[in-house]
Amino acid sequence: MSFVFSGIGSHAYSTATASRGEPVRIRRALLAVAGGAAAALIAASPALAAGTWQVDTSPNPAGSTFSQLNSTFAASHTQAWAVGQTRVAASGDGFETLIEEWNGSTWSVVPGAPASVSASSLNGVSGTGPSDIWAVGQNAGTSFIEHWNGQSWSHVASPAGEPPDGQLNAVSADSPTDAWAGGSATNANDSVVPLIEHWNGTQWSVSPNAIGAGNGRSQILSIAAISPADVWALASAGKSPSVIEHWNGTQWSIVSLPVSGNLESLSAVSANDVWAVGNNGVILNWNGTQWSQVANPAGQDAALESVHALSANDVWTISSLGTVTEQWNGTQWTAVPTASALPAGFRVADGSGSGGSLSGLTGGPLFAVGDNGDNQTAILQQPQP
Repeated sequence: MSFVFSGIGSHAYSTATASRGEPVRIRRALLAVAGGAAAALIAASPALAAGTWQVDTSPNPAGSTFSQLNSTFAASHTQAWAVGQTRVAASGDGFETLIEEWNGSTWSVVPGAPASVSASSLNGVSGTGPSDIWAVGQNAGTSFIEHWNGQSWSHVASPAGEPPDGQLNAVSADSPTDAWAGGSATNANDSVVPLIEHWNGTQWSVSPNAIGAGNGRSQILSIAAISPADVWALASAGKSPSVIEHWNGTQWSIVSLPVSGNLESLSAVSANDVWAVGNNGVILNWNGTQWSQVANPAGQDAALESVHALSANDVWTISSLGTVTEQWNGTQWTAVPTASALPAGFRVADGSGSGGSLSGLTGGPLFAVGDNGDNQTAILQQPQP
């Protein structure tokens, strides 16, 4: 059994990446030329060949001048979700949340819980199955949490004790009564620090984490919940190397890593099998005792953005531009050809990135989401990974 996760990371492929204090995705959108006609809300997927990446026809809200997907979650073989943000001309220059659903053949835009139409976004989505799914992000200066019960999305209150400027980037659940979300908030010294929140089946609460203020903006990028006493969180630490911390059921503690650098994404198969990927082609594995580096055939040029474990013998990773995809077969990583019709400007969960931009199930499908470089959503699918 693999444990799904979702999260937001940083596009470390560029030293010119903008400050994490202002999401790159919003800056990029504001600088881009607004345009594009309204797209259909429901779009059919083309016939997909087994074992290859294909480009799904991806919907965009009618009247949108900018739309982007930040995270995806495959809930079943006939249901998947993708979340992000959109800007609709009729609502001005602000961003609002975007949710899309796959019904086994087509993607469609669906309504979520009411949120601000000027400053809201969904950054992560994950859950335990088709009737228990969480989506997290931000809404006008505070965190924003939605839940899908199998019928509709509803807003769930953020913790009463959440620090100012709360923003959630990642979410993961191991049961309906145990879910975790991570992101950032502002502390008393006006520094942006990591934020972790926990769902106990009744309400969300803030969980004190082991990472303090870094050299610049620090935030949780990705999170993977295996059990109530086994949770992993990956954080950026400003200009310092990324940090991984572990929850043992009582407290969070920082875990030693074999290399230093920028990591983007986590995914867990079991307590003895956890993966992390990042910039410079770094791939790490936890064997239950320690983290070790695993050889990557793509080398140091691959800016790996997301990783998703389907099983111990089937793990996938994708680069920020979608030009590198690789699969772990239980023994080694091998390169997999990318989609032949990959949009020229495609980026996996473009913006400040998303470690949750890749999700799938054993036997398929496997999805990767982002934008097409032209202010529109983009979705890749592999039907039988």
